[in-house]
Amino acid sequence: ALDEFAEGYEKKLNEINRDVQRIQREAGKSFVSRTLLFEGNNSEDRVVVLRCVIMNPLTDMKIIKEILDEQEAIYKDIVFEQENS
Repeated sequence: ALDEFAEGYEKKLNEINRDVQRIQREAGKSFVSRTLLFEGNNSEDRVVVLRCVIMNPLTDMKIIKEILDEQEAIYKDIVFEQENS
């Protein structure tokens, strides 16, 4: 039962990460990519993670915090929509 719960949780988290990244990219304010991490030797055990590559040397913690705040707001919008649909 716990494995089923964890599997459902991971699937939902992967979906949320894909949605957050897509919405953030489409908004055009910032860009964070996503990638897959593989757990163990099983190619089925994939986790979608967000990845930020900082290329501008003028990027500071304020900018990074703004990007994270944007992601948090997107996440809250997703959860609100799901709870109210």
